[in-house]
Amino acid sequence: MISLKRLLKLFFAILLVHVSLQTLLAQVPIKLRSTLGASGSSKTFAFEGKQYYLVHSMGQLSVIGLSQNNKYLLRQGFIQPLNSAITVFPLEILLGTVYPNPFSANITVSFAEDVSGILHVTFIDMNGKISYLKTVAAAKEIKLNVESLAPSVYILKVHSTTKCFSSKMIKL
Repeated sequence: MISLKRLLKLFFAILLVHVSLQTLLAQVPIKLRSTLGASGSSKTFAFEGKQYYLVHSMGQLSVIGLSQNNKYLLRQGFIQPLNSAITVFPLEILLGTVYPNPFSANITVSFAEDVSGILHVTFIDMNGKISYLKTVAAAKEIKLNVESLAPSVYILKVHSTTKCFSSKMIKL
């Protein structure tokens, strides 16, 4: 028969091996794509003909995506795409002016050159959240009604497929 003392030693030895293995396995780096269940969710949706992947995790709600301008590449969100190799195509600067600034309801964006194709207009708040998103036909001057925005400081981005205009804006 096995004594109680030997049984306890065997139990603690097995417990020590189990805890050691759990500690080693917990330190193996993994790539988490999304969190499903009570602490998060994932969903694919379409907006203006484009597909977006929405991931919610730990109280964060954001569109996983990339924004690129000149030499910089910005990934939005804590949950990053799995592939690490990304080709960056730098956008040229689109020269323009925007007025009035500060604004309350309407703004006008005038470009110094002719723009072709479609333009994507985005207002981004200081937390990095997209507060306004609209696609408009390209024109030398575009007028926007943005009275729905809350009073704050924003970054206005207007970009075509090859050029980008940005400006700091203040909503009163």
